[in-house]
Amino acid sequence: MDKPPIIKTKLILDTNIISYASNYPVERQDKMLKIIDNYRAKYDPVITDYIQFELLKSAENKDSELLKKLGLFGKLSTNEAIILMAGVLHGVYKKAKIERKINDGDLIIATTAILSQSLLLTADKDDYPHPFFEEKECLTISFKEFKNSHTTSVIPIYLFEPNQTKTLQEVDKFFKIPTS
Repeated sequence: MDKPPIIKTKLILDTNIISYASNYPVERQDKMLKIIDNYRAKYDPVITDYIQFELLKSAENKDSELLKKLGLFGKLSTNEAIILMAGVLHGVYKKAKIERKINDGDLIIATTAILSQSLLLTADKDDYPHPFFEEKECLTISFKEFKNSHTTSVIPIYLFEPNQTKTLQEVDKFFKIPTS
């Protein structure tokens, strides 16, 4: 009798993660690809169509490697519910006094993670604020920007889990009309 397929939790790879895995320096690429491969054992790494748009928008003609890498991941589609909820999430963040201005793309990615109950891997901690996202893990990669450089760059990589319950409670409150 065949075993049922194992369904893994989806792991959305933020734009910066794919960018780091696709662009020089090679040391950074290799370390980022290793992190993605390690997570692949436990999760199903995916990108959203919006992330694909962001990456292709900044790609140059020589970025055939980027196109190959994009093909390695499953896709999550953006739909009307995600777009509408992203607009609401902006209002919820404002009401919660999230001071940092979060761009539209990150609101769409955040909403996709929330509605699809997917985890999120990113280097931009501030784009996915607490209590709407909970940090599950933080890794760092260190690398030399240039071959003979004496300085080492360090990038923190965060694994976030959306707090769907808290977010939906705040969305509900956002729409309630105060009674006096």
